[in-house]
Amino acid sequence: MRSIVALGVLVSLVSGTPLAEEAGLVEAGCAGGDESPSLMQGRRALGKGWATVTKDSRRQCLTELEQHKQELRQAGFDIPRDGEHIAGDGHERSWTPDGLIEGGATHLEFEFLSKIGETAGEGIVCQTGLNYGTSALAFMCASTVRVFSFDLGEHNYVNKTHELLNRRFHGRHHLTLGDSVKTLQHAVAGEGPLKAHEKCNLVFVDGGHTQDVAKADLENFARLAAPGALVVVDDCYQAGDPPNLTGWHVFVGKAFRDAVAAGVLMGEMELSKTLDHYRSVCVGRYP
Repeated sequence: MRSIVALGVLVSLVSGTPLAEEAGLVEAGCAGGDESPSLMQGRRALGKGWATVTKDSRRQCLTELEQHKQELRQAGFDIPRDGEHIAGDGHERSWTPDGLIEGGATHLEFEFLSKIGETAGEGIVCQTGLNYGTSALAFMCASTVRVFSFDLGEHNYVNKTHELLNRRFHGRHHLTLGDSVKTLQHAVAGEGPLKAHEKCNLVFVDGGHTQDVAKADLENFARLAAPGALVVVDDCYQAGDPPNLTGWHVFVGKAFRDAVAAGVLMGEMELSKTLDHYRSVCVGRYP
């Protein structure tokens, strides 16, 4: 069965309202208010097909994210408040396995991924890049999915993250360590962790941020994904790079657009999102 996007999710994602605002969330808590008209319209159109995630459950997911980060801090890891890089000398790539922390998804991206995660229902989410677990928690809190994460394992907090996620979500997280270029090839060859009948209903690419690694991840996931599965690519501008853009966004964006041009996936421009001044995602769908 083809994976589909719930209409209400699509309407919400492409509206001009920031996701955190639409969910009634602010940095330290939540504001009141009724459900947005666009979300109500989508729910009425889909009826029972809509994965109902109430404002209360969104609040609970944000609370669980903060609890998860606090548990990591108590374990000795200086997890950032809202996805910032924590580096010793001010350079983005200056973290080490000795405890410095790589930046992760912001609260806005957490909300975006939670809404996307609703579309996977009881299926499987496959992702490259676990880091300290923001995306995995977003998916598992928003739905009953199982998440298969492929992570390089260069940070010493990754295993603790996996342990905490499985404690919180009753064993629904699976972690494969190593270079995703190789570990995804092993998965394609039937060497695990996915079983022969299992396919990825939703894909999130946030692993190595070179063009070659992003290209390999997109192509390998194409062979592991269910027909019609959505693929979300972090640090990527779908319509083209903004003026003066430098760094890994350029490489990841080119890998995504090349994959669309080659027919590896189809672009879903209306679902792409610029979340803040340094965070943007591309969205596509496998044939």
